[in-house]
Amino acid sequence: ASPSGLGSLSLSGGAEPLVRPLAISTQDFGARWQRNPREAKTRAASRVRALPQLREKLEALPAHHVESIQPTLEAIFACTCAPGGSAAAAVAAPALIHAKLRPQNAAVDVTVRSNDADVSRVLCDAIKRVLG
Repeated sequence: ASPSGLGSLSLSGGAEPLVRPLAISTQDFGARWQRNPREAKTRAASRVRALPQLREKLEALPAHHVESIQPTLEAIFACTCAPGGSAAAAVAAPALIHAKLRPQNAAVDVTVRSNDADVSRVLCDAIKRVLG
């Protein structure tokens, strides 16, 4: 596995995305969610059954844990992502991650929002691999 936690994720051009944690508050997450319309969604098959496991997996991405909501089994995270890897670090876009555990289905529903459709798609795919 690579230091980014993304394993051997293959993208066009062959480079892994460069992901870095983005420390923001829950209030800032909410405001940014509205301002970042490019969305990607997936349901990841996963053995993750509890929020602490989910947090551990996504912090290894690495993404910043913003908040967990135990009653609804949801958690939010933030990061920056440059889809083309380290050469594109100067153009990294902020990305917001919402994850909802579905333990009865052995799955996690993931929504990623950014201002860049490629960032949302690439990061969603990376998260699916990390959770799988």
